[in-house]
Amino acid sequence: MTSSINGKPRTLTILHPGWRIEATLLAINADDDERNPPQTGVIDAALKRIRNAKLFLIPASTETRGHLTTGDTRSYLQPLQELLATAPQRTM
Repeated sequence: MTSSINGKPRTLTILHPGWRIEATLLAINADDDERNPPQTGVIDAALKRIRNAKLFLIPASTETRGHLTTGDTRSYLQPLQELLATAPQRTM
């Protein structure tokens, strides 16, 4: 996997080949997100690879602001509360 910091690409080693991360994931995106438009299918493809992943897509409206929409938790507070209430609890 690669990412960039300050425009400089770097390679990240995230997982040991035998490790598996098991977590409940709620991906949140806005329908009018201009940086990560849901129409590209990138998020859907990535979520298919994650066992307990769900997508909450905030419908475009006069209340949304594209990519900045996810900064306003009012848009997704209920699904987030539901996730936290139903996600498996594990002790360390």
